[in-house]
Amino acid sequence: MSGASDGTGAGLLAFLEWAGTRGEITPTTAKSIAVAIGKVLAVEADPSGIDVRNLDPDDLFGRFETLHRTDYTTDSLISYRSRFFRGIAMYRAWLDKRPNWKSANLRSPSKAVAVRSAGNGRSTPRRSKRSPAEPPAQTSTETVDPPATSPNLAMVPYDLPLRPGLRVRLILPELLTQADAKRIAAFVDSLAFDQADTTPEGA
Repeated sequence: MSGASDGTGAGLLAFLEWAGTRGEITPTTAKSIAVAIGKVLAVEADPSGIDVRNLDPDDLFGRFETLHRTDYTTDSLISYRSRFFRGIAMYRAWLDKRPNWKSANLRSPSKAVAVRSAGNGRSTPRRSKRSPAEPPAQTSTETVDPPATSPNLAMVPYDLPLRPGLRVRLILPELLTQADAKRIAAFVDSLAFDQADTTPEGA
């Protein structure tokens, strides 16, 4: 644990190594987060000495996207963003000695994600930046009405029994392609916690 509590980029990586080795989180999860953290921090001149407590995750990841937008697929960028923000959140919570640090997470504002074009090599945005007047997104399992859409794009709500006692609503295009389904599946997979990570301490 030497150096893990100093709040730097090197400390963050040491923390992840400790967490995976000690079984605080699964080794696979710790390693995948550490890989994403290392690549994103590498855009800084001194990634090991960066102050993790005070860095702006959105700004740093935005610069990583700008520099590497043609090097990664859309799904890879989504996964890297999720792992990077989760690693930063867990480390900050652990530094603050919060007992629930394993479930800590950062929710970044919707931001354009550069994607690689299969045809001409130019980049196109995946998501647009949220208007400042728009309220932040909230997690809910309540039934909601489908959002307003273009008359040419029919949307269909699906009630999914996620697990006993929990039903969620998905609102998807009526004409859902295989590419759409794979992209949605990859995005949802990047948000999931490992079962071991959500087990209460001492259980």
